[in-house]
Amino acid sequence: MANIHQSIAELVGKTPLLQLNGYKKAKNLGANIIAKLEYFNPNQSVKDRIALAMVETAEKEGKLKKGDTIIELTSGNTGVGLAAIAAAKGYNFRVYIQDQVSKERFQVIHALGGKTVKLSEVPEIVESFEKNGPDFIECVKALERHVAGEKIFGLPTRLAIQPIQTYISTLPALKFGTTQTEKSMSS
Repeated sequence: MANIHQSIAELVGKTPLLQLNGYKKAKNLGANIIAKLEYFNPNQSVKDRIALAMVETAEKEGKLKKGDTIIELTSGNTGVGLAAIAAAKGYNFRVYIQDQVSKERFQVIHALGGKTVKLSEVPEIVESFEKNGPDFIECVKALERHVAGEKIFGLPTRLAIQPIQTYISTLPALKFGTTQTEKSMSS
């Protein structure tokens, strides 16, 4: 019987390795060149790994519970990855996103069940931009003021540095938990 998965989260990181023999031969290289094909992730991005690791780390640490809303401030693939993982795990997802991001990015997040909010729609962020310019840390603080009192797991959370701490704490799991080992490449 086919290997049928029950959740998109089960597919993250199961990306193949490909030995680039043609390139090796064409360039007359002595070393094997091996590529990790991250575009085989569900959303075609390595950011799926980061999204899954952040959510699962938060769950294990008790920071993310049923009924919470995941909030992200991004304009990139991390937001798409988080929207997919949130949907797969039953969380609400809201992304605060730059106004000039392509309409397709908004459509993808909506298709995954996420809610998008343009930064220009958040008075605290507009005020922060006017006062501080495009300072990301100040923007995060403004967003924290905007969502204060909501039941959320925020990426950002209580402190502006938290997203970086969450990301760094997931690196060992990302490297050793979701990629093939160097041993499999040595044969």
